[in-house]
Amino acid sequence: MLINRPYREKKRGLIIIYDEGQHLTEQQIDRLLELTPNALILASGTPSHSKRLIKEIKKADWKVENLVYAVPNSQVVATGLIKNKLRVIGYASPREEILNSLIVD
Repeated sequence: MLINRPYREKKRGLIIIYDEGQHLTEQQIDRLLELTPNALILASGTPSHSKRLIKEIKKADWKVENLVYAVPNSQVVATGLIKNKLRVIGYASPREEILNSLIVD
């Protein structure tokens, strides 16, 4: 269904957005590219580029540095996506109890 994507006798466009893109495996890249997406957007706080994607980018005669958009950490923190403070409470509690309470939260 996703490969053909019929819509009014045309092939519907497909944009794939993949969060935590640094975890994308070569096999997953192959599977996603089989869908012939119009765009593949990888989001990551830990940017890394797979050899497979680099190969596709070069084959299209593009430059990786022109395809990467970096957001300054200060903007990410300002939106609350990354915390700028960490509060640890219960200093007198046993370590296991503290860790268990963090996991529950």
